[in-house]
Amino acid sequence: YGDHRDLHSFPTRRSSDLGIHLLRTALGPRETVATLDFSNPFSYALERPPFTGGSIAMQYQYTFSDQHKPSAKWLLGGADLVMVPKYPVLPLESLIRNYGEFLRERFRLCAESPGWFLYRTKQRPCYPAEAASGQNSR
Repeated sequence: YGDHRDLHSFPTRRSSDLGIHLLRTALGPRETVATLDFSNPFSYALERPPFTGGSIAMQYQYTFSDQHKPSAKWLLGGADLVMVPKYPVLPLESLIRNYGEFLRERFRLCAESPGWFLYRTKQRPCYPAEAASGQNSR
């Protein structure tokens, strides 16, 4: 079956690859990542432990609705970084409507690639190297 991190089975393999490249430049050694999208391939692909909370899949009117949904803290709050796709598998409007305020309150945009926006918790500098040097840009 080949390498277990092979993303050929993902319909958005190229997009995932671009996200992995972006994460490799930004992830600290013990940081965790969430995705505001249908699914999150990144912890598995990067051989990282998942954060506490989250969901295997988020599909509006199938796994959640405006009335019945996991809390924003459960879905994203345990992660250090949140990846938001520029070209999502499924429309993001319902996820942004239900979780966008929490994302804006707790995270800040730190970087982007052609396919992804990378948000980091406001409790940490945008890049791990900034913590060591005392810088905090963006």
